[in-house]
Amino acid sequence: MIRGSSTENYEHLIADLYKSIEARLQAEQRAKEAFPDGYGNQDPRLEEQIQQLAEAFEQQQQDLRDRHAQRQAEIAAEFDARKSAAQTEYTQTLNRIEREFSDEAAEAEQNLGDSEWILNSVLDDVSDAKSLRKF
Repeated sequence: MIRGSSTENYEHLIADLYKSIEARLQAEQRAKEAFPDGYGNQDPRLEEQIQQLAEAFEQQQQDLRDRHAQRQAEIAAEFDARKSAAQTEYTQTLNRIEREFSDEAAEAEQNLGDSEWILNSVLDDVSDAKSLRKF
């Protein structure tokens, strides 16, 4: 027992205890009113709202998935088109370069053949095909 304590101190503690009990009872009464079927069962309107929100969320997710898939297909198609155009341009450029090379190589060979003929005919004094006799 605490020295110098009186029943007045205990009365104060007991009054606080009663106030706490009263507050707890009021809170439990409010909880019973909010949840008449018990703490685990909610208002059916709340369940319906939650269900509607969940369905709307699922629909939004599906719409986003659909948009994503559509956009992905568009991007893939655009990529394929650009890749095909680049390949076509590459092939055309390569063919043009090869054709120009072939034409220039043929012209160079023709010039080489003409130059060799002229050089041989100049150096060959007895030939009837001598360039000096032809011209």
